[in-house]
Amino acid sequence: MIDKKLEDKWNDNARKILEGKKIISVRYMSNQEAEENGFDNRPVSFKLDTGEIIIVQSDDEGNNGGSLVVIKKGKISILPTI
Repeated sequence: MIDKKLEDKWNDNARKILEGKKIISVRYMSNQEAEENGFDNRPVSFKLDTGEIIIVQSDDEGNNGGSLVVIKKGKISILPTI
């Protein structure tokens, strides 16, 4: 179990990066980008209005691209890797 202080730190970090920003484009990573990052899978990526690009990974070490789970009003949708 993660301690509260560490959880607060990461929550603050996530908020600074994501809160209040707008997603301006969404696409699957290209074959070339996946290869450059050592990924076998091509995940969904987002570009924010402030220039950041968010890539879904399978873990925090960046071992591969991952799928994205979208939950809305109890309905679950999956954006898989390709």
